[in-house]
Amino acid sequence: MCIIPPAMDTMSLNSEGEAMKSKFYYKDGTTSSRYDGSKVLHRIDGPAAEYADGGKRWYVDGKRHRLDGPAEEWASGGRYWWYVDDEEYSERAFNYLIKDIQQLPKVLRLIDPREWVRKL
Repeated sequence: MCIIPPAMDTMSLNSEGEAMKSKFYYKDGTTSSRYDGSKVLHRIDGPAAEYADGGKRWYVDGKRHRLDGPAEEWASGGRYWWYVDDEEYSERAFNYLIKDIQQLPKVLRLIDPREWVRKL
């Protein structure tokens, strides 16, 4: 289950004073400006949670997951968290893991690592 801090507002103002809304992407293909805990956050081509303040979180099938950078970014740029399949890694451990993944043939990188044994 995805945990979204309640402190994250769904609306904020940008530097020009214009209203910005949070945006959440769900596995069923819907989007919303409000978080719906009964749905699964999911997006392959970008963050599944984009907060009005500029913060972002990447989810795949409801799990924090990103292979090309941190899966959680604060709007201020001051904090980052790296996750693969909902497991948290230090930046150093993440980079080591990703280096190994990038050496795999491209077709295997698209498959869930738990499925590699079955596909080979």
